[in-house]
Parts: sequence; C-alpha cells; structure tokens
Amino acid sequence: TLDGEVAGGVTALTVDALPGAVPAGTILDFGGIAGVTVTSNVASAKGAVSLTCNALSGPIPAGTYLDFGVHGTSGDQMLALTTVDAVATDTAIAVADLPEEIQDAKTATYLGGSKLAKVLADAAAGATSLTVDETPLEIEDADTAWVVGPGAKTIPAGTVMAELASGLVKPAADVITAGGAETATSLLETNAVEGSEGDGLTGYGQIVGGAIYQNLLPDSAHGSFATWITALEVAGVGTGWLWETYADDRA
Repeated sequence: TLDGEVAGGVTALTVDALPGAVPAGTILDFGGIAGVTVTSNVASAKGAVSLTCNALSGPIPAGTYLDFGVHGTSGDQMLALTTVDAVATDTAIAVADLPEEIQDAKTATYLGGSKLAKVLADAAAGATSLTVDETPLEIEDADTAWVVGPGAKTIPAGTVMAELASGLVKPAADVITAGGAETATSLLETNAVEGSEGDGLTGYGQIVGGAIYQNLLPDSAHGSFATWITALEVAGVGTGWLWETYADDRA
C-alpha cells in the first residue's frame, strides 16, 4: 500500500511495512487511470502554453499528447503536449508551445493507463520503501498492489537426499550448493510439499536400496549424479542397489 502520492517518473516508493518479501523484477499493478475527454471552451492561440477546457473528469499525466483533430481553417492537426500533471476538476492544462491554434469546443481523449511499478531491488518483509524503475504514471496515496506468492515449495519423489550431521535430510544438490560435505544416503520416496501438516505427522519415507530406473530420477542430469550413485551404494551396502536405464523401444 502506497504511503504518499507520487508523480510519474519517480524511482522510489514509500509504502506501508511489507507483509512479505517482494523480489526484484516484480511488476506492481496499482490499478488504472480512467480515460478523460478534454473539451476546449475557448480558443487557445498558436504558441500558447496553457489550454483552457471544461473541468476534467480525471487526472492526465504530464507527457500526454492530446489530439483535437484538424483545424477548420488551416487544415493542420491541433495537437497539445501536456507538461504538468493535471488533476480532476482542473479547467486549464499546462502544455508545450501549441503548434497550431486549438479551436473552441474541440475534444481530445486521453485513453488512461495502468499505474505500474517494476521493482528493481529485492525488498524484505517489513521494508517501507521500494526501488523501482521510473513510474509511467502518477500513483495515488493508499493505492494498493498485490504480490502473488510463489506457492508451496515441493521436493519431488526420487530426489537424491543427503543426511546432515543433525540427522535431518535435505536434497543433495542443496547440500553441495551450501558447501556441505555430507554425501547422498537415500532417495525420497514421495513428494515432500511445504506446509503439508498431515505429512509431518509421520515424516517422509526414504528409499535405501532396490532396483531403480536411474534416468527417470529428478537429479539424473545433475553433474554430481554419478558421484551420488556411488555414495548411495556405499550407504546401502546392507540393501544393495540395481541401477537400470529406462527405454521405450516402441515405434
């Protein structure tokens, strides 16, 4: 939830304390800005830097091109480039030097847009600021964006597991990544799903021997797979392993 209105083009957002982490690369969608029809109510001369209009029904950000159609006399396009954010109820819009007169009672439509922000740096739970790419549009105070969580983490059945000194087991690939010295001791028997409280009542089964189609295991393409097989054979000396390669020879 945004804590304080920001204009388009800013690179930092002040927010209420985050309830969870927001990773870099996340696109935050704070909602949309509705389209606005701009109607001139007096003629604005060529070269003018302000456009008089009927009260606006909504905001129009700086940098918006407004097309009022073709001038009735010269045949030139009546264009205006806004230079300052305009808000609802404004009756004048700051613009760059008008290239052509904007005649009275002409209309242009701002199509609106999405109030987006791309997060450029990881933000931890509890953070109150976000580093973002330049915001394309103004974002209003108290606007809210939702971040969808990644879902429950899963360790697939058949994953090569390593037993830690504490007696707990974890994927052998994670042990290597963390620089641990533990070796492979088993294969996970069933999927292990984060947050599955019922599973935690009995724990997860481990396979410590048997006939296995090695090329069907989740870790079969890992660079350390052959080393793990050797370690499993050492750990399973009392049960034994038979490693087979699955092949489907049907035409």
